Amino acid sequence: MVGHYLALNDAVLARTALSRMVDLEAWADGAAVTTYYGDGLIVATPTGSSAYSLSAGGPLVLPGVEAIVLAPICPHTLTQRPLVLPHTCNVEIRVHNPRGGDVQLTVDGQVGCELREGDRVTVRRSEHPAHMLAPPGRNRFEVMRKKLRWGLR
Repeated sequence: MVGHYLALNDAVLARTALSRMVDLEAWADGAAVTTYYGDGLIVATPTGSSAYSLSAGGPLVLPGVEAIVLAPICPHTLTQRPLVLPHTCNVEIRVHNPRGGDVQLTVDGQVGCELREGDRVTVRRSEHPAHMLAPPGRNRFEVMRKKLRWGLR
């Protein structure tokens, strides 16, 4: 094991070399999901779904929904879409990069490490859940309407 990280928002596997796609094989609970071809893959929590994952075309997931989001970054084909998995899934991403180039793992935009051909990143729900505080009467949809300018012409 190279590292062990706790994430609140996301784990991002992305290329670092210009003009190189990466191949990232996604597995959920030991079953092959797909191979993402593109600039990378974001594995996001519901909290992280409104950050980089949203910018990459991923869905907004409300904090009360227990889920894991796989959001491809600039996928090579339009058929590679974001996927929402149950929070109970053990997600494994395998680096398969026959064209070369470097792949970087970044956790919450802060820490990470370089990945090589054959490396595996395992993502699972922490045994230490985060408890978020919100002011009484806060309406999540009102916040989203304001920040995302929903309903404006």
